[in-house]
Amino acid sequence: MFFSGDSSTRKRVDLGGRSTKERDRQKLLEQTRLERNRRLWLRQQNSAALKIQKCFRGRKVAAAEHSKVREQFNRTYGKHCQNVDRFSFGPIQVSPPVTFFL
Repeated sequence: MFFSGDSSTRKRVDLGGRSTKERDRQKLLEQTRLERNRRLWLRQQNSAALKIQKCFRGRKVAAAEHSKVREQFNRTYGKHCQNVDRFSFGPIQVSPPVTFFL
């Protein structure tokens, strides 16, 4: 070995390859971030689809129930209420008077 003029015993480390490793690290971090964002986007899409399907199914069931009630009403009272008379709704229920004891 030749004397370089440096009297310290400190090791000299060549940092020439560090920039490549740093770029690889940055590329890996960027790729990881993109994958994470893609998975987040997929989760949001699935969540939105489930909410839309839930709303659609609920409205479909509500429409079916409305149709059943309407059919029952039409069978009982007629489409244009032609079967309605004063006895259609039964006797009027009058509640007994409420008395309070002191």
